[in-house]
Amino acid sequence: MKRLFTLALSLVAVLGVQAQELLVGTYNVRYQNESDAKQGNGWSQRCPVICEILSYESPDIFGTQEAKVGQIHDLLKGLPEYDYIGVARDDGREEGEYSAIFYHKGR
Repeated sequence: MKRLFTLALSLVAVLGVQAQELLVGTYNVRYQNESDAKQGNGWSQRCPVICEILSYESPDIFGTQEAKVGQIHDLLKGLPEYDYIGVARDDGREEGEYSAIFYHKGR
């Protein structure tokens, strides 16, 4: 009888929970370098496009790969509704590439 009661209570609890949507994304921003800039695909060209796409899609969280500290700061300027967590790989602070996780501050 206890098992049946526990099972019934569990089913009520599970069925009573409403699903919540979580929009997750990822973006390889490619590290900032002179070679890309000379070819017309530098960070100054890519950053506004990335920010526009992310603003349009408005994910709850998104990850980045290959971003350097300046690129992280540029993304924060272009996406003021987001903040991030993460550190650079070389020194555990700001030296090297990040694999940062950005999150929407209002959600």
